[in-house]
Amino acid sequence: MSGDRMQRFADRSRADQARALAAGLGQQKELERLELNLNGEEGAKAVASALARLTELKELTLSMEPGEKIGDAGAAAVAESLRNLRQLTDLRVDLRSNAFGEEGAKAVASALARLTELKELSLGLVKNQIGDAGAAAVAESLRNLRQLTVLKVYLRSNALGDAGATAVVESLRELPQLTEVVVQLENNDLGKEEKEKLRAIFAALPVRQKGLSLGALAVGFLPSAADLPPKKQRSRGGSMPAVGSVAGVTLMGLEGVGFLWYAKRISPWAALGFVLGLGTFALPQAIFA
Repeated sequence: MSGDRMQRFADRSRADQARALAAGLGQQKELERLELNLNGEEGAKAVASALARLTELKELTLSMEPGEKIGDAGAAAVAESLRNLRQLTDLRVDLRSNAFGEEGAKAVASALARLTELKELSLGLVKNQIGDAGAAAVAESLRNLRQLTVLKVYLRSNALGDAGATAVVESLRELPQLTEVVVQLENNDLGKEEKEKLRAIFAALPVRQKGLSLGALAVGFLPSAADLPPKKQRSRGGSMPAVGSVAGVTLMGLEGVGFLWYAKRISPWAALGFVLGLGTFALPQAIFA
């Protein structure tokens, strides 16, 4: 069998499987929890109409195989399947590496904005091309989801500029119930000043657990000491200066972070380590300059 015929056979087989799955789903209208892994645009379209009828769903995990290149049409099909699932409280969507852009992102965002009962949302759009307009649409949809307590947004490698990244981070201010938030924006076109601005906005969020990733280094903020359970035994000293030293070198080399920014957010021991690390970073430069 030739390569072309084999490919057509495989595509037809997958489409048939998707239609069979859709037919089965259509008979399960009382489902409350579901996990689906879709293959290709045709698979998304076949399942979309059936999934849209499962209006009792409370928890849904919906993923597309990376590299399927579903494009804007496929992303729109996924979005259409979500629009009427108004009872959802927990949603995980993973559409990484699927070659859609602004229009696909807008379709997904429009569907998400209707799901106002959501308490937990994980949105993975990594390695697409949604741009600033797509990111702005996502941000606007997030503003509507005011019941969210846990939010994870993955927008790495998406041709975002300062405007799109800022829109996403600023939208978090409108979500008063958040207790945990993760935002990944690395491998986008963000300037140094914009990164500092985003860090400041993020740091001011009244959220106990949060993490923001803007480049090679992820900046995380853990719960305060008052939020943590009491320790069973006193920890030994000595580790924080070492960690701070490594972090100091990394921050200076990769992110251009200054000492005052670091010292305000990290423990004094780690800040001391930062100084040691900075010395380690600067000494060879002074000697071999």
